[in-house]
Amino acid sequence: MSRPGERAAAGAAWPPADPAPDRAGDAVGGQAAMAAALLDADRPGPGIRVGTMHRMKGLEFRCVAVVGVEEGLVPLPYAVCRQDDDPAQHDRDLQRERCLLFVACTRARDDLRLTWSGSASPFVHPVLEMSP
Repeated sequence: MSRPGERAAAGAAWPPADPAPDRAGDAVGGQAAMAAALLDADRPGPGIRVGTMHRMKGLEFRCVAVVGVEEGLVPLPYAVCRQDDDPAQHDRDLQRERCLLFVACTRARDDLRLTWSGSASPFVHPVLEMSP
């Protein structure tokens, strides 16, 4: 497989004659730089911080919104071994993913909001059942 700017093994030119992919690449590069700045959750001072659940450990915030806590995303399907393959590993993987969500949720000092689209994560159902 060739990289952008190189010629493909079969002799086809890269990049294609249409300049749109180059503009798209520039746009993605700019968005990546902006996302990298937003993901700097350790930066002190006021403002909104965006980060993954993995990066939240050890941090504390006044308010936290955990977004996308929905079936098919939490737990991540590829992060959990299939139960048919190894039941013990499957249980450990589920517990690890559950702990990851717990850590993200416990970063909130005053207010926590969970959002999802469609069906909530199976990890959220026990909490919803306890709510008045």
